Amino acid sequence: MGLESRSRTPDADRPADVVFVGAAGLTMRSDRPRASAVAVRDGRIAAVADDATAVRDLIGPRTRRIDLGGRTLMPSFQDGHVHPSMAGIGLLRCPLHELDTREDAYLDAIARYATSHPDAAWVLGDGWYMEAFPGGTPTRQSLDRVVRDRPAFFVNRDGHGAWVNTRALEVFGFTRDTPDPPHGRIEREADGTPSGTIHEGAMELAKGFLPETTVDEMVEGLKLAQAYLHRLGITAWQDAWVTPLELEAYRRLAASGGLTARATANHWWERERGLEQIESILERRAMIGAAGGTGDRGEHGRLRASTVQIMLDGVAENYTAAMLAPYLDGH
Repeated sequence: MGLESRSRTPDADRPADVVFVGAAGLTMRSDRPRASAVAVRDGRIAAVADDATAVRDLIGPRTRRIDLGGRTLMPSFQDGHVHPSMAGIGLLRCPLHELDTREDAYLDAIARYATSHPDAAWVLGDGWYMEAFPGGTPTRQSLDRVVRDRPAFFVNRDGHGAWVNTRALEVFGFTRDTPDPPHGRIEREADGTPSGTIHEGAMELAKGFLPETTVDEMVEGLKLAQAYLHRLGITAWQDAWVTPLELEAYRRLAASGGLTARATANHWWERERGLEQIESILERRAMIGAAGGTGDRGEHGRLRASTVQIMLDGVAENYTAAMLAPYLDGH
């Protein structure tokens, strides 16, 4: 089998920009699952072949030839549920994702960050695993050991809870007399004093006290998250929870040509509101299309903002998801 058949265009025989040879290529086609050579022109695949000789006519004096030496070559990945807008801000602060799943590893990283950022009013970060702590709930006392002089707030890896120190609880006004908010919970010590982990609605209340993130910071965070995802071979994704600020950051990145992935941004359905919010969602969608995009369809270049995530309860791991029977958690 030789070169894959393709339609003849005026530049069909123009040299490729890049030719990959020696690949263990996966095409994802059932009728022809493997290939060893691929030619790329103007950012698009121009030819797929079983051997390097079949793309020889597309190699010109300026063509970059890459011999993969038997390494895998395949279409890129698309992630159906990811949070680059949130994760990017975490990368600008104190990320814990890549560390060993141990409390000491987290505390060491937080201590280093706090020391190297003495002027930061808050010590912020994310990425800790629930598995690192008994019951999945770290305590304020452990965080106090490394950050005592200012509030600290660290969102966990799934984004549904936060680890906070004593100073942060004081800023939030959370005491033993504070009731759990709707759709949330404050973990407590035996006498009712908040213990240092807050979930869902309690975390959202606390976020109102955090320093405001600027759109410029959000754009920089998106660039970092995009670069990270590209290194994993991910070139398209659905950002499952995008606030108006995050949507504006996406819009700016798309308008500048900096959005090199295909991104679908999900508007967030505010569970405390009703159908009246549809109008504002439509307005934000139209804003994307009007800013050099496609009508009111919420598309601008590689950005699409035409979907909504509706999440009416929490998640099972922290016992905030709605269930028909009580959780078997000792209560």
